[in-house]
Parts: sequence; C-alpha cells; structure tokens
Amino acid sequence: MKLNTNMRAKFFRLLDYLFHLFDHVRKKNDALNFKKILLIRTHALGDVLLTTPAIRALRLRFPEAILSFLVSEGAKAAIENNPDIDHLITFPDTLLAKVKLLSFIHF
Repeated sequence: MKLNTNMRAKFFRLLDYLFHLFDHVRKKNDALNFKKILLIRTHALGDVLLTTPAIRALRLRFPEAILSFLVSEGAKAAIENNPDIDHLITFPDTLLAKVKLLSFIHF
C-alpha cells in the first residue's frame, strides 16, 4: 500500500508526537528525587544478602536519600555494617513466627 503525501505527513506528525510524549515521560522520571527509601526483608538470611546489590544501586541512583532497611534480628548481623544503609530497623524473629496480631500492629 502506497501512502500519499497527506498520509505520510500525518504519520510523521504522529511519530513526532509519540517521540515528544516519550521524551516528556523520560524527563519526568529522571526528575524523581526520593528523600527517604525503606527496604523490607522480613526473613530469610539469604534473601537479605541477595538484596545488597540493590542497596548499592539505590545509593548510587539516589545519593542524597536516607536508606532504611527493615529486617528481623536474625538477619541483622549480615547487613548491619553495610555503609550504604543509613538506618537499620529490626524486629524480633518470633513476631512473624507466631500469629501475634496485636504485637505486630504495635510494632
């Protein structure tokens, strides 16, 4: 199918519009500047260790943000000396093991 001049012009205007729309969204996302970030790993020591590259990537992407990490006390030792974490928040391992809804809400 051949496009006549009018159809070509409309097609290129549409492409131009989509390009500018995409560029606007990209610039808006680049402008995001998070002040505080909370990471949550409630259990599983291995999962906590596997999040360390993500912590480093977040620190590089948002150098001014305050990074906080919520972990169980059992995983605290593996992550407490990470220089990219500003605040380490811990909770007792038994809090999730037993169904203590009021304790969890209080926490």
